[in-house]
Amino acid sequence: MKELIGCQILPSVKTIALTAQNNGESYTLRGSIRVVLNKAVKIQTADLLLLSESKIMVESDKDMGKDKVKKDVAFTNYTHTNIIAECNVRGKTTLNFGVNDLEWELTLPTKNLYGSVECKYGYVRYKVISNIMQSGLFGAPFSSEVAIKVERPHPLPANIKPNSVATFRGKRDGKVAYEFEVPKVVGSEQSAIEIMMKLTPMTKDGWVRLVTIDLEEVTQYK
Repeated sequence: MKELIGCQILPSVKTIALTAQNNGESYTLRGSIRVVLNKAVKIQTADLLLLSESKIMVESDKDMGKDKVKKDVAFTNYTHTNIIAECNVRGKTTLNFGVNDLEWELTLPTKNLYGSVECKYGYVRYKVISNIMQSGLFGAPFSSEVAIKVERPHPLPANIKPNSVATFRGKRDGKVAYEFEVPKVVGSEQSAIEIMMKLTPMTKDGWVRLVTIDLEEVTQYK
């Protein structure tokens, strides 16, 4: 690719924060693809997509030879990729010598945007990928990608103040670290209570099979 000097994706933000104010059905991410060329190039198409990648490591027992009692710990990796959104940035056109900025816009369904996670035994990641195809049979594509972080803060009801949230952190048996955010005040008109929960395995056997949440009513008489 002697024509290409550089290709870079420039999103308007690198962190998508889905707060109570913008946590609707969709979120619009904007930006540009900057292509720097040392000569004019004809392209067939320029496409863009947001890809999610998730990975989880599940522990399994591995037999060591004929001795069924002696076992070694093995991990099975489960990786899943999903296209969240995609768009055509530009059709057939000519990119000029020098700097070319191709504007783009992606509409993302928020129901498919889980918060980014990085832990020892898995992750949830997002990245924007661009692919520019040159015209002709021998033109190599221009590709680029950039990581995007998604934050989903605890959504509070409209009548609850932000400082009315209690946070609890701790560890269970040294195997799992937990963090809970629960509202201090619950309105009688609410049909549901929003609780944020984050569990992080600390050891190879720190997997959680069941989480139970109880709502207890305490009445005090004087």
